[in-house]
Amino acid sequence: MNKTMISTDIRIFEFVMGFYESKAEEDFNELCRNTYGHDKKYRLELALCQWASDKAYRDFCRTIKFAEPDKNNARMIKRMEVTEIICNAIGELTAATNYDIWHEGVCGKIQDKYDNFINDTKHGNKTLTVGQIQKWLNMTIKWLWMYNSCVRKIEYFEGIIDHTANLHIPLDSFILTYIKKELDLSLEKSSVWSHISNYEDVYLKYQTKFRNKLNGTESPIEWELVHWKEALNMNIKK
Repeated sequence: MNKTMISTDIRIFEFVMGFYESKAEEDFNELCRNTYGHDKKYRLELALCQWASDKAYRDFCRTIKFAEPDKNNARMIKRMEVTEIICNAIGELTAATNYDIWHEGVCGKIQDKYDNFINDTKHGNKTLTVGQIQKWLNMTIKWLWMYNSCVRKIEYFEGIIDHTANLHIPLDSFILTYIKKELDLSLEKSSVWSHISNYEDVYLKYQTKFRNKLNGTESPIEWELVHWKEALNMNIKK
């Protein structure tokens, strides 16, 4: 991890994640029992994925316009299904995988899962946008990468570590504004991250240009971890 990251932040993170790990399996399995009504036992990897996925979901869920009021825990079940998609995909990630192709494939599966579950009439969306999905997937991976880097290595997540140089940064208004100011790089065709609808021509093009801006000096995910507080403070001061 980049040496410029504040050590105090790392200690706090290790404490929080270490505390969660001790409760992960119990809490996650209790959640599954309450949601699904069965006693199936889930492995620790899925429990940690659920924690990371849930935190990531909370980062963007305010931008979702659901088609109908929640019935029979439908929204929770949908979230759990996507968590399983993400966790299974991470388990298949290896050093030989083309990360960008893998990432696009996972985003496509999540988008299919939410088909007709969304009703954003203003923008004509019947499913989650690329912008919303990338925030969910990228934040989940960011948390798991930090866990494996700072707390404890879990073999199931080694594919994430293998792709440290290729991981995408989570895009939101704070980091986009900061990168525009510091690196003179703007998002094409849409200035609102949650409205990004084109994967290759808008989303992936931006991630590739950002990666190239760093020119191999550090990985995008480590750069983002070092600068996200600056990005937050810059936007708050506006």
